[in-house]
Amino acid sequence: MIIDRIKENKPILINFYTSTCNICAVLNISLDKVKEEFNNQLDIEKINVDDDKVNTIHFDATFQIMGVPTLMLFQNNQLTWKYSGVLFPEDLIKQLKKYIK
Repeated sequence: MIIDRIKENKPILINFYTSTCNICAVLNISLDKVKEEFNNQLDIEKINVDDDKVNTIHFDATFQIMGVPTLMLFQNNQLTWKYSGVLFPEDLIKQLKKYIK
């Protein structure tokens, strides 16, 4: 489960989305660019809040998902960055570079 993966040393970026959210689809383009930029330094996971109730309930109760899309970056079992909304690829990469060296 994704809940267990946040405990690993490798950073993980989780995207909370719904399939009916238009800006969530736009964010997926940014995430493709992030994946290219960070290659093996970062894992990216997507959680559809409508379909994956177990993970959604856990993360919402602990970290409060206020809307979609919401991005959360975890490193060593800690939430290090959270953002709700859409970012252009270059802006998202710039934000993540502050945390992933």
